[in-house]
Amino acid sequence: MSRSLRRQCAKLVKDLDLPSPFDLEQFCRNLGELRGRPLTLMEIDLPSALPCGMVAALDDRDIIFITAGLTGPHRDVVGLHEIGHLIAGHLTDPLAHPDAGRFVYTHLDPRLVRSINGRSNYSTPEEQQAELIATMLFARINRFTAESQWSIAGGEGGVVDRISRSLGDGTTPGAP
Repeated sequence: MSRSLRRQCAKLVKDLDLPSPFDLEQFCRNLGELRGRPLTLMEIDLPSALPCGMVAALDDRDIIFITAGLTGPHRDVVGLHEIGHLIAGHLTDPLAHPDAGRFVYTHLDPRLVRSINGRSNYSTPEEQQAELIATMLFARINRFTAESQWSIAGGEGGVVDRISRSLGDGTTPGAP
């Protein structure tokens, strides 16, 4: 991935306020308010041949569809990927995935849908950009924080201390 793409994505996400603790539905509501266009999350049953997530632009709002049953980090990353498409302005194709319409249209009036975008591979620049945006946002969630101190058995504190310093994770090994 190019440096210019990384800079472009970093600029798109730098001022986004992520709820803490992170909640995908709340982030969608907040982003909708920020954009002046409602953004909702809807879980639907999608066949395995379709992407895990899609985003649809309607005349009056945007909807992110994710596969029902996704949980935890997987669910968040799929949702953040679709948000990446929104904030990068990728919703210009009338129907990006040929089979998406018949599943999405069971939940929406087809006359209201302006575009649908769903990921099926990562080879296009738009997919790479959306994935990088999702990765940058996910890194900011910081869901898996390490404790700042912990006990180390058997005199291995020196080894762990050297590893910690070389990784630059900011933790302070050793007994509390």
